[in-house]
Amino acid sequence: MDFSRERIGTPDDPFLTDDWTVYKTSTFDRYVERIWSWSYRHNMFVKVMDTRCNICYKETGVFAEEEDATGLICPGCEAVYFCYQCYNSSPYKFHLESECKKKLKERRQGLIVRKKISSWDVAVKNPIFGEGAERIVRKFQFLDKFDRFVGPIMVAKESRFIAKKTEYDKRMQYHATFMRTQAIASEMAKSFNEDVSNLADHFDHSNFDYISEMVRKMPRIKFLEPYVVEAHNPDEYNILIEPMLKGKYEKFNDNMGMVKGQCSKVDYL
Repeated sequence: MDFSRERIGTPDDPFLTDDWTVYKTSTFDRYVERIWSWSYRHNMFVKVMDTRCNICYKETGVFAEEEDATGLICPGCEAVYFCYQCYNSSPYKFHLESECKKKLKERRQGLIVRKKISSWDVAVKNPIFGEGAERIVRKFQFLDKFDRFVGPIMVAKESRFIAKKTEYDKRMQYHATFMRTQAIASEMAKSFNEDVSNLADHFDHSNFDYISEMVRKMPRIKFLEPYVVEAHNPDEYNILIEPMLKGKYEKFNDNMGMVKGQCSKVDYL
């Protein structure tokens, strides 16, 4: 499969260009349907709470605490949002009668989760800027209502081998492996950080202040939190995204057992 590629060292775009594919809620042929996170406790995908109106899909701006918020969260289930116009209409009454209890249960079970999502309008850069044996990587940005970039620069990862028109479950299963691994690593990192923070308790308390200061300066581990953006383009299109790490990238080992600084060893049969 052939792709257009960014030239190495290309600076980040300050605004949208023709190189970007845009997904906007206000369009009918290309938009974000939902965003998924991963639950370590349930070992499965869980839905990220959608801040767009549950009826007309207009952005409410409530969770982002925008001054010009145009809606509110359902006070019954606290799992879906409504613009003011739809909140005062019969569809909201239908939600209360048929969906509210179900949404409340899903939220309490952790099947619907709140996450800080910058926007539900997004853009994906068409030329790739990175690639590996299994994945290609593009730049991904959230957009505000004026189509300006907002929030952190993200990377969008796709499989080299699973076509966009592949069955939905297969595409989601491909991302599930990475999401599960990342969630397990994050939980292990949390346990490690807690143990580091409690190290001072294992030393003589006569030097407690000094030991506590040394423990405070010790590094902690944190893993990036990925999401799967389920988009419509016009076919279903699943993109795994995570924040872009800035700085120099240096590889210290590979999948063949090679380690930087060590002589390669090849066993012959």
